[in-house]
Amino acid sequence: MAEPDLPPGERLLWSGSSRRVESGQPAPVECRTSSSCGTDTTRAMTSVRGGIMLSSSRDILLIEDSRRFVERMNDATPSIVYILDVESRRLVYANDKLRVVLGYELDEVRDWSEEFLTNTVHPDDLARVRQALTDTVSIRDDEAQEVEARLRDVDGSWLWLHSRMVIFRRTSDGAVQQVLGVADDITDRKVAEDQARQQQEQLVYLSRLTMLGELATGIAHELNQPLMAIANYAQASLRRVRSGEWSREELTKCLEKTSQQALLAGEIIKRLRRLVSKRPPEQTETDLNDTIRDVVEMVRTEAEGREVHLRLELPEEMPRVRADRIQLQQVMLNLVQNGFEAMHGTASEDRCLTVESRLIDHDRVAVSVRHEGEGCESRHLDRLFEPFFTTKDQGLGMGLSISRSIIESHGGRLTARPNATRGLTFQFTLPIRPEVAG
Repeated sequence: MAEPDLPPGERLLWSGSSRRVESGQPAPVECRTSSSCGTDTTRAMTSVRGGIMLSSSRDILLIEDSRRFVERMNDATPSIVYILDVESRRLVYANDKLRVVLGYELDEVRDWSEEFLTNTVHPDDLARVRQALTDTVSIRDDEAQEVEARLRDVDGSWLWLHSRMVIFRRTSDGAVQQVLGVADDITDRKVAEDQARQQQEQLVYLSRLTMLGELATGIAHELNQPLMAIANYAQASLRRVRSGEWSREELTKCLEKTSQQALLAGEIIKRLRRLVSKRPPEQTETDLNDTIRDVVEMVRTEAEGREVHLRLELPEEMPRVRADRIQLQQVMLNLVQNGFEAMHGTASEDRCLTVESRLIDHDRVAVSVRHEGEGCESRHLDRLFEPFFTTKDQGLGMGLSISRSIIESHGGRLTARPNATRGLTFQFTLPIRPEVAG
């Protein structure tokens, strides 16, 4: 391009266009240098539609350095850097990492229309992305809008991106006009988190099987009782029928008792099947007191064999929690089993294990398991929940660690504290979800 006619001593540095802040309309811009009054002092003139702003060469160099710094920073960062016009939902700018990470050129993804979002964003994340875009109009100057979502790259694969947006420009009346965003590829992190979650679920499942193995004798005895009752009622009915000395009323009563015992045996087997089933965690509305009663029924036979008195302190009304019932049963079974083992050396008349549930404030419930057995040294109290830490002669030291991870995955906490006299109290809290509490 031929340079325009310039006065003597002036040289064109660059020319281009910009936008006026007040109107947003394009305006031609050129920058040139000149020597003033025959001296060596060099000044730069930036002309915008006839208006002239004089700057020193040092100012121009600072501007050039700043622009070069931003360009080089964009080249060096592994993140996608972009500017989005809020009203038009159009990308004004994106660095080259857009092409490197997702494989798209800017013009291919410039318009963030509803069709583009539907075709590019994972269906499970679409509502979250829509909401984030809607919320950009209300971003404050001191905050950032963050969202994580899966986007389809140019090859059709899903990539996890974490995007963080801040205000870049406002209109003259203060409305958000453009936002500056930085998006990072977090696919590897998400894959690692998913693998860790699967391994944790497997560990929880294996721990549950191990615990059921320890309870096998008690469970077999519990199941044997209704089965023996069924056999006895059936034999009694047969004897009466064969002897001819029976009445319709007596036979009906005997068959009803047989049916009741069969249902009881079926419930025991159902509880076992739920505990040994291998399935992903599923949080549903759960009655905490019913879950506690189920656990107590499962360990009642073992408690009798160990001469432990079980005491329940459950309020008549408790709000439901959103939880995985089987995992909560696993936690309570573990805490109860710990209590049984801790009272092995306690005099039989003092062996008492108390399970209590209560509402501790408007949005949390607590369950505590208190035993009157062997306590724990204060120096070991904080280590009880560490993996592989145990004060027992036998045991892997994983039960309490797994129990804590289960409770924390439900948004709660599991703690231990010494009793005033002897023994320990384990307590876990769970949040009452708004959708459950209401």
